[in-house]
Amino acid sequence: WFTLPLILLSPLTGLCLELGLTFAGSAPPTAAKRISLPDAVSIVSRDHDLSAVNSIGNRGGRMMARIIEDDELRAYAVTSDGLSALPRNWPRLLHEGNWSLIGSAANVLISIALFALLITGVLIWAQRRLRRPNRARTVPAKPVVASSMPS
Repeated sequence: WFTLPLILLSPLTGLCLELGLTFAGSAPPTAAKRISLPDAVSIVSRDHDLSAVNSIGNRGGRMMARIIEDDELRAYAVTSDGLSALPRNWPRLLHEGNWSLIGSAANVLISIALFALLITGVLIWAQRRLRRPNRARTVPAKPVVASSMPS
């Protein structure tokens, strides 16, 4: 039972991702001028090592970069002025488990709990399904002898 909230965390955060819920404040405004991907890569490379970059792409009408910093995957808006940190998207961080080492440990615990539920569920089903039916011991009935009773 103590793992139930952790087990429910994955589908609930996935639903939040699908619905676009971020639980964050307002995001920085989008740039009026669109930036090409090669320009975005050069802007990101000015401030960060490209080996720490997870992705750079157009999301939601703006150029975004996801960069690994201090064991966390952070999102940045890429504009012609440079990078600006976006507010944390907590459902995405919790769903992906990349917000710290604790998130990774929580993902391992959730995976172990789900695996244990799967295995024990299959074992219980197999015991019920494959068990031989109990045959009740039957005692032979005494034959009914027709007696002649006066009516």
